[in-house]
Amino acid sequence: GVGCDQLIVMERPSDPGADVFMRIRNADGGEVAACGNATRCVAALLMDERGTG
Repeated sequence: GVGCDQLIVMERPSDPGADVFMRIRNADGGEVAACGNATRCVAALLMDERGTG
């Protein structure tokens, strides 16, 4: 494995109205549809970077 439970990858979105596209991969390489903690972490990072938090 990669040494963690899940890996979060932030990508440029294809939707012009979105700020980011997030992929979540389990340690076995499988992609998952959602993770609440990952969503909160990505949102906090974006808010900190933009000064809106």
